[in-house]
Amino acid sequence: YRGDDTFGGDITDFDLPAYYDTFGTTPMFRSPSGEAPYQAEDESTWQTWPYNQWYNNRNLQVFQILIENAGANYAVPPVVTITSADGKGSGATAVAVIDGNTGSISNIAVTSSGSGFTTTPIVTINGSATTPAKAYPVMYNPQVRTFDSKLKFDRINYTSNVKVWTANTSYIQTEFNANGRVSSGDIITYALQDGNVMIRQAYFVNANLTTTTQFIPSDYTVCPPSYFDNANDRIVGYYEPANTMPVVDTILTAVTVANTATNTNTIYVYNADRLSKNMYISESGVTAGYVTDILSNINLQVNSLGYFYGNLSKGSTAIENINNMSNIQVGQYVTGANIGYETTIVSINYTTNSVNLSDSINGNVTLANVSFGGIPIKVTQVALSTNVTLATDTTIYARYDSLEQLVPGVTYPTSVTQSAPFKLNPLFGRSWDIAPFDPVQFSKDGIALLSTSVYDQALYSLYADIALGTAPEDIITQGGQFIDTYHSRAPEELIPGITFDTLDMRIYTKIDSGANIIAYRVFDNMMNQPDVLRITGSAITKLELPLYITDSNIYVTTASVLADPSPTYARPGVVFINGERITYYKKTVYTPVIWSANTSYSTGSAISHLDTNYIVTGNVNANNWSYVNSSNVEVLPGTNVLGQLRRGTQGTAAPMVHAYWSDVVDAGQDQRIPGTSYGNLMANVNIFYNAGIGTATDGTGINGSITPGALFLKAGVLGSDAIPGISNALTTEDAINTITTETDTDIYTED
Repeated sequence: YRGDDTFGGDITDFDLPAYYDTFGTTPMFRSPSGEAPYQAEDESTWQTWPYNQWYNNRNLQVFQILIENAGANYAVPPVVTITSADGKGSGATAVAVIDGNTGSISNIAVTSSGSGFTTTPIVTINGSATTPAKAYPVMYNPQVRTFDSKLKFDRINYTSNVKVWTANTSYIQTEFNANGRVSSGDIITYALQDGNVMIRQAYFVNANLTTTTQFIPSDYTVCPPSYFDNANDRIVGYYEPANTMPVVDTILTAVTVANTATNTNTIYVYNADRLSKNMYISESGVTAGYVTDILSNINLQVNSLGYFYGNLSKGSTAIENINNMSNIQVGQYVTGANIGYETTIVSINYTTNSVNLSDSINGNVTLANVSFGGIPIKVTQVALSTNVTLATDTTIYARYDSLEQLVPGVTYPTSVTQSAPFKLNPLFGRSWDIAPFDPVQFSKDGIALLSTSVYDQALYSLYADIALGTAPEDIITQGGQFIDTYHSRAPEELIPGITFDTLDMRIYTKIDSGANIIAYRVFDNMMNQPDVLRITGSAITKLELPLYITDSNIYVTTASVLADPSPTYARPGVVFINGERITYYKKTVYTPVIWSANTSYSTGSAISHLDTNYIVTGNVNANNWSYVNSSNVEVLPGTNVLGQLRRGTQGTAAPMVHAYWSDVVDAGQDQRIPGTSYGNLMANVNIFYNAGIGTATDGTGINGSITPGALFLKAGVLGSDAIPGISNALTTEDAINTITTETDTDIYTED
């Protein structure tokens, strides 16, 4: 890349640069700070470059409001006002949410961040309460020292569609569709000398051609980098490494054709050790197509006298009804479908036009094509993306451009894999294998294994370990030349993984001498954004119907206990069902009315007829239900409905079905425990417990704690034994000196 990138803005350091100030009696180097006695001078300096770059972008906005004291006994949500402390800044607004049981403020949501603040503003909470609430804002600057990094994940293929230009190779004219995208033909790449450097570019092919030994630029049109929609094509098309730069690792293998191929996409080759799918062929005038399939161990006859047609029967040793008996002799090899390797003719019957073979036939074929009189060999059948015409013994080349050095992970599905040759396997092989020289390494059980000096890594376990190699921590192999020149690859293929994508941990604790249970959920999503959410019995409902993966609505028993979504503020409702996080933007509680004849009902309303509920979608005004068009009503399975869903959010899994009567647990922001937020996963014990003297807690635990987090939890208990998904009793916090079984039977109690 040799272009010049221009920057159309100014740059300021985090610290304002110093200048030599002659103001006052003692000249000095200083930065404008606004301190006495330089206020007027600094105010003027800040209006000039480069200081205005900092001055014009120094203002703050309200990021969030933290509750210092939740208050108590608010009958209605109090009014929250945000005012500037120094007269600079305005426009910030927020709304308070109260707990219906205690009247305390459970959350204060910022609805507008405002602008122009230079200091922390004052939050005032106006409302009637026995205990006034207190809160303070957290400020941030959305501009200074903030960088938005956007990553484009556009590596949509493991390979590239761009072919490296090769001499004596045929290329197809590039054709385009109405949208300007390539519909057929080739895109090639070539590097030309430019001074002391090589400049590589991608090209469209102007017309069908067969290359010579020289690249002729007029035969092609430059393909701009912006045309490509994936990184792999851009790299192959434009990347030309200089000294010390990583290279595109080219795997090039010579392939010799074993038989004549005439305008066909299937060829047979002698040698295919390093051949793999997605390689493309070149040279010898061949059209540059891709290898689409490889099938080894195919029987082929070279230097044959010809072929004949005959009928084959499974289990028989005869080929019958041969169409042409000319030149057929005893002892000749025959090759064809369902005929074994190195099968010969043992007798000929000219009366019945048949021959007897040395081996039985493996399947039934009518008018099978059978070669005879040549030498049988084993070859590899190669399928191509284009037709070719090649003479026997013609050598072509198959090429694969590995981008592993530049884009890690792309070579795994299609790269060349070579295992240890058979002759290296310990204590095996034919007479040519010299066992004493095998690289043998004995296991702890005395079994002769291949030595670790010739492979990368051994995975082994006890006989009963059927999960070997399936866990993410098991499949990271080590060493080199396992797959390509530079790296070994593990089945994770593309990116380094973690043992879990999301963490949903729920904590249940008995308090009040076992009379109540408090619970909360620690949820760490796939973006590593932890959240701590209360699980309260007053915000749990049940599935009224099974929830299938294809459903667009959730039917619950009581929707009113769940949070109301706010499309205005892009704030959906959130629930957990069996570990799946689901968001919804629509919550509806229908009250169906009994359908009456000759009555109009509005679209979207609910009606009932013969114990079945319906949603009105059209005209249902009729003198008898039998005249109501079925397309104008839709069966309503339940009256408490959550809609506009997004399933499996933030990395959770969506199963095929959630069973009837599964718990639907509210997990919206109303359940967020005070003192916890994204990036603050219970940073200290004081979130839940009172501070002790010299110790972390004062010994009262959650029972006696009056921290906002503890009070919030205790304001929404589950009950005495209603633990979603848990059948075993819990040990109470009051009886921690008792060791019990899972059934709560005492084993030992400390005096």
